[in-house]
Amino acid sequence: MTSSELYELLVADVQAFNDWRVSNADVRIDFDNYDFSEKILTDAVLINVSLQNANFSGANIEYTSFCHSDATGANFQGANAGGAHFGSIENSDVRLPQSFLAHLSHAAILDKSNFSKADLEMANFRNCPRNNACFESANTETVVW
Repeated sequence: MTSSELYELLVADVQAFNDWRVSNADVRIDFDNYDFSEKILTDAVLINVSLQNANFSGANIEYTSFCHSDATGANFQGANAGGAHFGSIENSDVRLPQSFLAHLSHAAILDKSNFSKADLEMANFRNCPRNNACFESANTETVVW
């Protein structure tokens, strides 16, 4: 499937996208510069995805997994990212198929990403490179750093 087809699948049906993703765990998806603003992507499996400069402003990305993804310059302003996993999760209670085990020890790259005004309650940023990332007015009270 092309990146455009996968994008359309993801925004239309997260579970169907996840089912495809589980069967194609080693495929690196390119969602660079894609617009996910205001989309509902709860529980999406965005592991091993290139998300450079992607726009997630105002999106619902609760419990979404971003391990081993490059979100350099991505915009998460005002996103609901409660419980999202950006960090390495090899020792957490997240249950993902065996096909993803090779990717779980790699944190997402979040350099220059914008998380201002995002709800990050219980989000995991363990071991994430986040140089020059903006967390201004974000809810980071219960974030796992």
